[in-house]
Amino acid sequence: MKNLFIKLRLLFIPFVICTLGLLITYTLFHWCFAIQLNWIRLDPVYIELLFPAVGASLLVYLVMRPRIIKLYFKKENGIHFLYFVTGLSIAIPLIIAQMYLSIATGKITELKDITEIDSLPTTKYYRLKNYYLYNDAVGSYVEISKSGKFNRELNFNLYCVQPILVRVKDTAQNATHYWFCVEYYKQISNRKTDEEKKKLFSAFMSSSKNEFDNSSFNFSYLERISYSSDAKNYGRAASRSFLNRDGEDILLIPHEGKFEDRTGARFGWIFKSMGIVSLVFILSLLFFRLKTPSELNSDTKREERLKRINKDFFIPKDGYYITPLLLYANLVMFLLLFLYGAGFFKLDNHLLHDFGGLSRWAVKRGDVWRILSSLFLHGGFIHLLATMLGLFYIGLYLEPLLGRWRFLIIYLLCGIGSSIMSILLHESTLNVGASGAVFGLYGLLFVPLLLKFLEKPKGNLLWIAFVIFTLVSIFLGFSNGVVTIASLVGGLVTGFSIGALLCDRIEAKK
Repeated sequence: MKNLFIKLRLLFIPFVICTLGLLITYTLFHWCFAIQLNWIRLDPVYIELLFPAVGASLLVYLVMRPRIIKLYFKKENGIHFLYFVTGLSIAIPLIIAQMYLSIATGKITELKDITEIDSLPTTKYYRLKNYYLYNDAVGSYVEISKSGKFNRELNFNLYCVQPILVRVKDTAQNATHYWFCVEYYKQISNRKTDEEKKKLFSAFMSSSKNEFDNSSFNFSYLERISYSSDAKNYGRAASRSFLNRDGEDILLIPHEGKFEDRTGARFGWIFKSMGIVSLVFILSLLFFRLKTPSELNSDTKREERLKRINKDFFIPKDGYYITPLLLYANLVMFLLLFLYGAGFFKLDNHLLHDFGGLSRWAVKRGDVWRILSSLFLHGGFIHLLATMLGLFYIGLYLEPLLGRWRFLIIYLLCGIGSSIMSILLHESTLNVGASGAVFGLYGLLFVPLLLKFLEKPKGNLLWIAFVIFTLVSIFLGFSNGVVTIASLVGGLVTGFSIGALLCDRIEAKK
């Protein structure tokens, strides 16, 4: 019983403080900067899900981890399990609270007709008294995406918009920026044959069109959307209507039911979830005992060593200068695109191209700079993570051998070689990422290893990083199309060729 009280004091009280502290702090931040001041203009998925998950993970690492390591685990998986449970327990109430806040704080405005929306303060919800939906001026956009483990599912999303006018006679005008938005969705197995997929897609489009044409679109209020992937797709649908757009798009989604009932039971679930996760956390602690003083002393030395290693690996210094700077440059570009609204796990291809993505037709029209700019863009977080992992370990090993400026020049040459190969073999495919440049560095390393001018690096981390990096790059090449296989081959061949020229220097420098 004494040990239980110690564990409650050591772990449960900090857990409760972390959960409540993050819940209150982040909710106030969300309400102030995203809702009231409207300074943060990001997809709600990030504000309501991703940022809370990241915040919970940081608290687990910074606050809870030094306490959790004082517990004894028979297997290493045990500590990872408790990390996961702790992070999830902190994040769940926070996520529910943000979903409730986003819905509950939206005000509703009464409109006599749609044109009043421009002159009144912006709100999230509207009631519209007089309106006419111009069905003959519909615009639509189709998005096909993959999801699930190993991309097992294929998703069809049809985004339809039609102009909202005041009266029937307004159809004579040739411009608008008020759009009534409807989405249709269907998921099928991605393992079906191409012929089956085409038939199912045709059936989906046909049924969606019939449903749209025959729907009366009854609604009790409208929700205004912006800064989300759906808003972008509705905007693309609006661009395909034959009407011109005479202002910034106002995208409105219909809702049925009473406005007062929109939050459901979310508010109560904030407190219910806190009680449930607290109970789960306490029960998890019962399975692990506290460590003895000798076990704690051994852990303290290991923690100090890890802190010293982390400091050495992520701060530029002599012999390891360019690699961390390249890591930071790629990370900054990814964050800029994210804040611009390009996405997180999968970035928007249109914005990737606007920011410097590589394509043959763009280079032909004179955008030669894309050959280099595309090296600092990535198709999503997984793409960035895998590439940076590969760059981190190869840079840690190669930069001291080559010297900082020679390492940078070779990195850029491998990147240029990968870009040129992609342009030559792919006419219209968008290519982004440092994958080709990193492949080139590994290609360079293979030459002195094959000729035995260098000893095989000790440990397996370098090769594990290379295997993960290779598999993710190839997977992204086949699934998302943001990495071309030609770019990987181009980088590898360039690096291998440079390695053959520098073997003597590497042998002298090793």
